[in-house]
Amino acid sequence: MKGFKQLCGLQLKSLLNINKARFSKDPKEKRRAWMSVIVIVFLSLYFVFIFGVQVSAMSGYVQPEAILSLGVIACIMLTLITSVASGYSVLFGGKDHDAVLSLPVGKRAIVLSRLLLLYVSAVINMIMFVPGTLIAYIRLAEISAGMILSYALMILTAPMVPIALGSLISVLLALFSTLFKKKNIIGIITNLLFFFGMFFAIFFANTSMAIGNMASGLGSIYPPLQWFIYGVGGNWAYTAVFVLLNLASIVLLGLIAAKLFGPLYDRINAVRQKRGYKFKGAEASSISKALYRREWRRFTASPIFVLNVMSGPIMGTILCIGAIFFIKGDIKQLVTMPEIMPMVAAIVSVALGFFVSMSPATSCLISAEGNRLWLLKSLPVSGGLALRAKLRMNNTMMIPFALLNSTIALFVFDIKGIWILVLYLVPVIYALFSGVSGLWSNLLLPKLDWKHDTEFVKQGASVLVSVLVGMVIVAAPMVLLFTVGILMEHAAQFMLAWAMLLLLISIILRRLLSTRGTEKFRQLDVA
Repeated sequence: MKGFKQLCGLQLKSLLNINKARFSKDPKEKRRAWMSVIVIVFLSLYFVFIFGVQVSAMSGYVQPEAILSLGVIACIMLTLITSVASGYSVLFGGKDHDAVLSLPVGKRAIVLSRLLLLYVSAVINMIMFVPGTLIAYIRLAEISAGMILSYALMILTAPMVPIALGSLISVLLALFSTLFKKKNIIGIITNLLFFFGMFFAIFFANTSMAIGNMASGLGSIYPPLQWFIYGVGGNWAYTAVFVLLNLASIVLLGLIAAKLFGPLYDRINAVRQKRGYKFKGAEASSISKALYRREWRRFTASPIFVLNVMSGPIMGTILCIGAIFFIKGDIKQLVTMPEIMPMVAAIVSVALGFFVSMSPATSCLISAEGNRLWLLKSLPVSGGLALRAKLRMNNTMMIPFALLNSTIALFVFDIKGIWILVLYLVPVIYALFSGVSGLWSNLLLPKLDWKHDTEFVKQGASVLVSVLVGMVIVAAPMVLLFTVGILMEHAAQFMLAWAMLLLLISIILRRLLSTRGTEKFRQLDVA
């Protein structure tokens, strides 16, 4: 295919910021690009270590084949969710559509190069989960050259069916949303319904499923997973069927998408014109309120942006509601025992904080401006005021969820005394801290040259830094609490002190927005 190799090179170098790191003439831009690459590598290694430790801890209780399948299960689920959220955006939502079509390349090459971008993103996810399971398997069972070859062929092709299926669902949801005037709102609702429907189907319908039987249980829903286990066991027929099915699915999707590329792009990106428009009186509002509304409009204009930010808080609410039905009887008596309650309350308060801090909107709100950043900078307002509007929008979303989830958890776990204060204070402060730290990470590591929404929502270095910071503020108090004996004796006081430390850092970072933050914002420009 003419131009396929060149398009793939451009897509991959854009994904990893390699071009900027190598050829940018701006030293600051070059440093930011290299920092993005370093953050991606570091976070991948961090996930490899954490997932490997978790898998090794359970390796003595399950069969080796079940251990090996855990990495594939995680990869398939994450790839499917990501493809549903971003498939239509990557395939048909690029801002460079007209420029790419003007190149002397075929539509088939364009579509396949964009599918390759989804595949490479899936491989990066796979790198985070697969090595830990493979190391644990090697420690438990004997391996052969044939097993390694079979495993390599299947693991490299495993993301292809989820990519094809997820992209197809994503395009169908996007087409459905075009039937309505408020297509962005409908797109957000349909994506959220699909995501949490799948969440319910996997985690709630199989609550009694043991880890060792997870592969078999999910294999009945997704047969290729069972073929994977048979293939690793030495059955090359299942290996061949698994590999061919995955390859055929991605090729078939590419051919269909290339055939319908023009009509699908026009339909998905069409803008409905309002009929019978009537002029209304102009509404006056303060500068801060106008900026605040502007941030909401930009946020709700991207379904994948909303899904990425809101999945954590809503998942926390669902789990809290689910706990009402699962934590009862003997289990409730156990978790409410005076000896255990402090430990349970500490874990619950930090877990609720994690759900509202795992993906703050501020970590990509500056990147969302893209090549229109000059419009915001040209307004007669200070940079600090524009940054505070972004922070205010994030807090408006996260703090109500933190309070709601804490209220549900309060009645579920029957928390009493000073722990009530901890239960409410910790999640709220986590939301405040993640909001302002996410804004600073995006200010220092913006991604303004994106082609589609998936790039700044999922692939920006600032997003990865925010994820890493969220993991640190969740892991740090738990590690200290369970390793330092004296802290467990005064767990409530320790958790309050930890919350106050994060609140102090949040206040300092917010005040710096008006000085150094404003200066950094003024220096930003699209390369």
